[in-house]
Amino acid sequence: MPDVFGLTDAAFAANADVQASKVQHQYLDTYAFPGPVHSIEVMLGRVYGVTGSLVALHAWLDTLPTGLDEVEVDLQSSVGGGAWASVLTAPLSLTAGNTVRLPTAASIAVAALAVGTLLKLVLTVTGSTAANLGVTLVRREKAAPP
Repeated sequence: MPDVFGLTDAAFAANADVQASKVQHQYLDTYAFPGPVHSIEVMLGRVYGVTGSLVALHAWLDTLPTGLDEVEVDLQSSVGGGAWASVLTAPLSLTAGNTVRLPTAASIAVAALAVGTLLKLVLTVTGSTAANLGVTLVRREKAAPP
């Protein structure tokens, strides 16, 4: 993707020693919840770069819930000690209608991340039949200058 100066990836030699503070970092974090899925809140960390963005959130189950049982996955953020708020259009719902081990994408409503933003996953479980949850979060950050 060109930047404001028209530089593209091809403009840099494969062995170019570009400072980390001058690039955007992409993180692919996968979280595993083995065994029966329970309601829980999990702190994921904070944004260290200058700015960042949420790219994708996917979740899947190895054992789907049965009947009316459900697993809801929400991603929330807090900036500067503010209240936790969902960054999704709606929590991601995994039910008996999903496909085993097929990642389901969440709809991200607030993608922008400020430096210091804290992130957490909130799992809300109805029933007890779902098991082995996986969640993948993709985010990007512009590195802070040294």
